[in-house]
Amino acid sequence: MKPVLNIPDKTAANQRRAADPNWSIWVAANAGSGKTHVLTQRVLRLLLSGAAPQSILCLTYTKAAAAEMRRRVSALLAKWAVMTPDALDKELGALDDQPVDDKKRALARTLFAHALETPGGLKIVTIHAFCESVLHRFPLEAKVPFDFSVIEDDEQAQMVLEARETVLADGLAGGEHAEAVARLFDLLSDDQIGKAIMAALADGRKLRAVLANRAQAKANLRRLVGLENGLDASAIEIRMLNDRLIGATHIARLLEICPPKRTGTAFEEKLARLDARAPRLGDWLKAFLTAKGEVPAKFPKKAFFDADPELAALVAAEAERLADLAVQRNSAQLVERSDALLDVTGAISDRFEKRKRAGSLLDFDDLIEKLADLFADKALGAWVQYKLDAGITHILVDESQDTNPRQWRVIEAIAREFFTGDSAVERSRSVFAVGDQKQSIYSFQGADPTQFGSIGLAFEKRAIDAKRPFQPLPLETSFRTLTGVLEAVDRVAARPDIQAALLATDIIKHNTARPDEGGMVTLWPPVHQPNESDADNEWPLEPQGTEKTAPRQLAERIAGQIKCWIDTRRTHGPRGQVVTANDVLILVQARNVLFHEIIRALIKADLPTPGADRLAVTGHIGVLDLLALCDVLLNPADDLQLAALLRSPLFDVSEDDLLALAHDRGNNTIWQRLADSNLASARDAAERLQRWRSQLDYERPYEFFAAVLYADNGLKRFHARFGSEIDDVFAEFLTLALEHEQTDQPSLQGFVTAMRTRQISIKRDLAETGAGVRVMTVHGAKGLEAPIVILADATSTPSPQKLGNPVYLVEESPGPMLIHASSVGHHTEHTLPFRTLDEDNQKAEYWRKALCRHDEGQG
Repeated sequence: MKPVLNIPDKTAANQRRAADPNWSIWVAANAGSGKTHVLTQRVLRLLLSGAAPQSILCLTYTKAAAAEMRRRVSALLAKWAVMTPDALDKELGALDDQPVDDKKRALARTLFAHALETPGGLKIVTIHAFCESVLHRFPLEAKVPFDFSVIEDDEQAQMVLEARETVLADGLAGGEHAEAVARLFDLLSDDQIGKAIMAALADGRKLRAVLANRAQAKANLRRLVGLENGLDASAIEIRMLNDRLIGATHIARLLEICPPKRTGTAFEEKLARLDARAPRLGDWLKAFLTAKGEVPAKFPKKAFFDADPELAALVAAEAERLADLAVQRNSAQLVERSDALLDVTGAISDRFEKRKRAGSLLDFDDLIEKLADLFADKALGAWVQYKLDAGITHILVDESQDTNPRQWRVIEAIAREFFTGDSAVERSRSVFAVGDQKQSIYSFQGADPTQFGSIGLAFEKRAIDAKRPFQPLPLETSFRTLTGVLEAVDRVAARPDIQAALLATDIIKHNTARPDEGGMVTLWPPVHQPNESDADNEWPLEPQGTEKTAPRQLAERIAGQIKCWIDTRRTHGPRGQVVTANDVLILVQARNVLFHEIIRALIKADLPTPGADRLAVTGHIGVLDLLALCDVLLNPADDLQLAALLRSPLFDVSEDDLLALAHDRGNNTIWQRLADSNLASARDAAERLQRWRSQLDYERPYEFFAAVLYADNGLKRFHARFGSEIDDVFAEFLTLALEHEQTDQPSLQGFVTAMRTRQISIKRDLAETGAGVRVMTVHGAKGLEAPIVILADATSTPSPQKLGNPVYLVEESPGPMLIHASSVGHHTEHTLPFRTLDEDNQKAEYWRKALCRHDEGQG
């Protein structure tokens, strides 16, 4: 039963105007204010006004949103085709408050068939899908292969990984870019190198701009950090020692003033331990500076100033000199890392691009950039736009706040002729966009929420100049959330810094159309990480109980609370409905440890849950268990792998049983001990392992794993440990096994090797309720709703520095550059005209992400 709504007259009027096909509309819509409803109503009214289905272009942000829009429109059109005349008149009249005549009624009944007959149907698509379709129509003009295909995320990740490994291996072997690769490995660990490279490559939009003028980018960085004199870190270190203000004589006098103790960390003790005539650089710096490279507080101490003020002043001057040089050395190392990273990343990018060209492949960024570049071409672009202009007369853009500048370039180019020349008056044209700057949380994909307002103003000016109706409209009333939740959001958003982060000029106020009282926000105190340090640092002589980590404690408390609600038949909402697992949506900021601990706790508490919304297939522990099984069957002498395998869901061997098998076994392998053991679990394991090993010679990968999972009840065993999410993982795993069998030389060992070199994940659609408690990231859950929403990590805050990640800096002229941020803290404040793209809006987006979460919660 749907709730009765109290819809303000202004809201109803704004919704009708927003759906008016004769007006171009720019809608700023709060969370839950009926954006999809208005979009649907506008498409229906456009069709009823005579607009051809193929002339309407509706761009949505995700495939799921596009599918939902198509479903809604198609369902209503199908319903119109079979409704009774009275019911149809009532529904059509409610659309625009206009009388219904025979012509309108007849058109409404035929729209469903008309939409089905239209080639391609209604164009309700993502912007990437639209760009792909246009590029396929005009491949020569866009300079793309006529038979190009789009790379999926997993394939792209694999290609990037192969390019990275090839470039690094070639560099380490003395090939091209050997110097840059060697410098990276001298300055950073393997893990840091991998993370830095992949983070840079992950944002191809910014990286391409940097690589387009690499030499200038390097010069820009040197100018930013003040190293235009060409000094490198080695030269600075030589200056640190050669230009010392304190010599052996000074050191002797200092030790005379304050005789050192045998041990200690005071200045005089550090001096006493170094070679006064030829000190090592590390010892010299430790004597005068802190570990952070700064001058210690109250340095040198009062005793030196009292005994010899001139010498004390000289010591202070030496410390200041070293601190200044330490900053310069950090800058030089920063430049060296960045230059090496830029060269290596550029080589990887070049190799990846060559691989794409060889395979006639485009990625999602290519689709946008190629079409935007085509439209920017004055000759070819104008012709293509003319061809498109003849077919598209109405553009609708959903979630406009997350449309990035390159995507706006495409949209603006399509609509360029809507308000100019004869086309502005010959036929009805309209532009419609709906969004909310407060909800923009996709800056990592290039979204710029300020563009929503500025683009709207630009379209408004064009419409006014062409004397076409245009109106910006607000939709402020929530149809989803109860008053209590909205009031809590408004109280938080009233803080001036948060209001500024939400890009709001006025105090934020949410209204609701739901008259029901209720809606509650409950705050739990944070769970603290237990202190695992042992004061005496001694090995325990007795078994120690381990404390649960903070994520595990929180996850188990969340699962316990949900189970309590369900077991006690707790009611929620104004209609007193009993809480079920389907009512609960748990949100986290990232798929981190807490994310997996929550899923684990839900399964342990026997609460139904579909599991994770994104699963790493090749890295999933269930798949690793199957690969370990193959390792053991191919090499029974691998005791370590077999020991780990016996503790997997495939077998019933306990910790005690495994200890009995592995301990004091002499020269025997665990495989041999299994066959001779009297333990029931061991005999069962030995029997199945022997049977599976006998099948290796004639079973293909797919048949072998299918037999393990289905014929031998392996899937049932994994279900008990991992829940239903394992179904999707193993389905993809078996598909990969089947694909491997189509290769030139399929084999079980070859498949295992291939799986260990690939990184494959699957996305799962958890939008529909009915599978239990959903656990999702804020980004993945955008637009979804649930009666109960739990924000599991609401106290985490954004890191003040992105240590280890690339930071991109943009300069008005002559170009952009890339720096590596492992020591960027020394250079974030400067007078040059640079700004950090990745850091500027980090805190603002954090608050937008935090406060837009009420979009998911009803009450």
